[in-house]
Amino acid sequence: RVSTPFVCVVQHDNAFVRGVDLRPVARALSDERVRYVGLMSTATADYQALCVSRHGVRVPGPVEIAGCPLQPLIYWYDKTHLARADYYRALFEATYEKAYWYLPDTEPPEEVVTLGRRGGLIIRPGDFIEETLGKKELFDIRTFGFHEMHPTYGTYLYV
Repeated sequence: RVSTPFVCVVQHDNAFVRGVDLRPVARALSDERVRYVGLMSTATADYQALCVSRHGVRVPGPVEIAGCPLQPLIYWYDKTHLARADYYRALFEATYEKAYWYLPDTEPPEEVVTLGRRGGLIIRPGDFIEETLGKKELFDIRTFGFHEMHPTYGTYLYV
């Protein structure tokens, strides 16, 4: 049982290669806008260029929240991260919104739309968060716009 306001998740295959001061991240997580803060990895280097080239999404540059430099993310990464414990608990109760029923069909069908129309939990027992919530966040931001959807997810990268 978690009794702290924040959790730090360290993947078994991701190691810290240098010391990291996490105090600024803890301060940022105290702000309601921030729910998840990933730590830098090779997958998130030059993040803004990656978003444009791989996903066609322009992401605003880093922002400072509670004195912590944070790059907004468009995808929930299963990498080493810190998150609000209440947010983490809520992830496993979150369900798809009815809005997915009203989206146009595509060929091939978008996996997120298919899952959304199925309904129920976004993350089911045994699912990887990155493969479920991560894909949903990316789809929502690409479909409905960064400024509309990012506040719903509150995902950032500590830069």
